[in-house]
Amino acid sequence: MFVLVGKRPIYPTRPSCTHEKATKVERKFLYGVVSIVRDLGIYLHSSLTMTAHICRTVSNCFAALRQVCSVRRSLPMRVMSSLVTALVLTHFDCGNASLARLPTCQLNPLQSVLHAAGRLDCGAQNYDYVTPLLEEFHWLSVPDRITIKLATLVFRSMHGLPQAYLAETLNSAADVDWRRRLRSGSSTALMVPMTRRRTLVDRAFSVAAAQVWNRLPTTLTSQSSLLPFRQQLETFFFEQWYS
Repeated sequence: MFVLVGKRPIYPTRPSCTHEKATKVERKFLYGVVSIVRDLGIYLHSSLTMTAHICRTVSNCFAALRQVCSVRRSLPMRVMSSLVTALVLTHFDCGNASLARLPTCQLNPLQSVLHAAGRLDCGAQNYDYVTPLLEEFHWLSVPDRITIKLATLVFRSMHGLPQAYLAETLNSAADVDWRRRLRSGSSTALMVPMTRRRTLVDRAFSVAAAQVWNRLPTTLTSQSSLLPFRQQLETFFFEQWYS
């Protein structure tokens, strides 16, 4: 697969030419073939693996944690929590919907960032058990955070919010003629497209988002406002993870 990303053109000039003559020099675009590009904050590999994005995210998050750790003794606890949230968790959640359906072994480095941020936020040691700390901060695991992002995108696209263009990739079961007589025809379920390659095509938004949405209870999918939906969604996964 090839990804074409625009770049500011470089115009060669001749040192011996004047400005007027230099403007007549033929303008040439210089292209380079790379295997990793960055688009909208997400690092894309030519093989469509997210390893490069995960490595860059983990590296940047740990760099921010080291900077916060160097000044933690002179900061109160509330300011420390704000810095961890602003410098780590915000960058941590940016573009995480692209990590849907990845195996756990690839998400483990991101989970280690979450553990390190939790220990730093409360001043715990490296050998301290981290699950009670994450529960105290109401932080969810990496797979749950990805699932919440996908469910939120589906809700926004189905209700005509700024991500309405994603609604073109989603098909409601109630809109299919042969499903209207079934029980699912009167629900908010989505049609899951048939796929052949589980390792790649199942990560598409039309497939992964529909599967996430169909696993949610009806009390969540029947919500009409974004704020109550997001609050109940986080509570639902929090109770599941820490129960």
